[in-house]
Amino acid sequence: MATVDSAPARDALPPLAVCILLITTVFGLVAWRRPSAIGRTASVMLLAMLVFGVVVYIFGVNSMSPGIGGNIGYMVAMLVDFYFLLPAALAVPIHWWLLRGTS
Repeated sequence: MATVDSAPARDALPPLAVCILLITTVFGLVAWRRPSAIGRTASVMLLAMLVFGVVVYIFGVNSMSPGIGGNIGYMVAMLVDFYFLLPAALAVPIHWWLLRGTS
């Protein structure tokens, strides 16, 4: 990001950090209360992220229209999918991998 000087990508880092912090908090609570449910928690979180990503993408594609600003909904959907959901979905298996031995 620093090489291309991508300001929009840098602006997405604080909300992404909040998403990763929420994932860490959920995994921490599950590991504290019931360590044997780490795998189930990871699969539920990944499934929820997949469903949310598909729904956002469908709404984005369906909101496209000709003319000026006709692709704003689509671009917001791509922003949510690629800047937030994809890295957050990558954090879930990493957390699972690190915590799988705690059960």
